[in-house]
Amino acid sequence: MNPYASIEKRTFESALLHLLETEYGLLGGRRILQLLVEDVMALMEEFYPATERVSSGTLVWSCTADEGKKAEPGKRTEEYKAVTVQLPFVNKSDLRDRTGKKTPRGKRQSRARERDKRRLARMVK
Repeated sequence: MNPYASIEKRTFESALLHLLETEYGLLGGRRILQLLVEDVMALMEEFYPATERVSSGTLVWSCTADEGKKAEPGKRTEEYKAVTVQLPFVNKSDLRDRTGKKTPRGKRQSRARERDKRRLARMVK
């Protein structure tokens, strides 16, 4: 018996499965619990993306999914489907704009306003 073989089995997924089996007694069957664990893992991947896949300058934001319907009065936020998006908050053109030529004193505010408008348009596109 390899003493290191059990290391691969000590994962978040196995800990969650054990917790659901022993502490909550949910739904009975192990296969159902395994499916529940897989769904939790998928939600974690969506809401907490790995930093290796999120580039510098990207804003990760969770919001209500666009399902083509208007919000209904009295319906709680939790009842709507949520989605996590990655918004390009600062990109290469923003950096070039900031590090390029000097802006004359009287034009800094208007130039910053234009830059903010471009950024907002890019993010909500």
